[in-house]
Amino acid sequence: MMRKMTAVNTRVMLLCISAAYIVLSLVLLCNSKISMQNVCSVLGMILLAMGAVSIIWYFLKKEYLDSSRFGFAIGVGEGMLGCFALFRGEMGAAVILQILAFCILLDSLLKLQYSMNLLQMKFRFWWVALLLSFVTIGLGMAALNYPFGDETFHAKFTYISLILDAVINAIVVLFQKLAQKQVEKSLIPAGLQKEDNDFTEDETK
Repeated sequence: MMRKMTAVNTRVMLLCISAAYIVLSLVLLCNSKISMQNVCSVLGMILLAMGAVSIIWYFLKKEYLDSSRFGFAIGVGEGMLGCFALFRGEMGAAVILQILAFCILLDSLLKLQYSMNLLQMKFRFWWVALLLSFVTIGLGMAALNYPFGDETFHAKFTYISLILDAVINAIVVLFQKLAQKQVEKSLIPAGLQKEDNDFTEDETK
């Protein structure tokens, strides 16, 4: 039960992050007059709020009972990044595109893990998730390392990559949910069969 809740929480977190990516990217694409320093300040406040929620959730849901959960550490990390973005806005503005590229790469690693989970669950389209994770890895590496020359084009490329990453996140999360239902459905007949066998044994006794 705890592991199932963990999987659901991870999916919800990934979808929330994806929604934030889309909103942030669309706002920045549609309004180029917004300064990166203001973006850093807003990002800092969002990260601080996320950190507080993660820490509170850790204690309320007793995540410390599951050794695979790292909600407290994640919340502290989010708070530290939020403080950096909020109080060192000028420095953060200089590397905001690199930070966003790193976010794409981190998401890609999570999608890579999901694709391997899908393979283990024998989901038919696990390879699609694997290919999509490689696509976002390529986008993140390009946004991080490619010498664009034109900073405006670099920014637009990064924002569009974020939107694509968010859409792919939603697809992979959907695959994960379908695969879990498939596994649960395959386990139900086995469980019912075991109950029937137990009932038959009781009658013979």
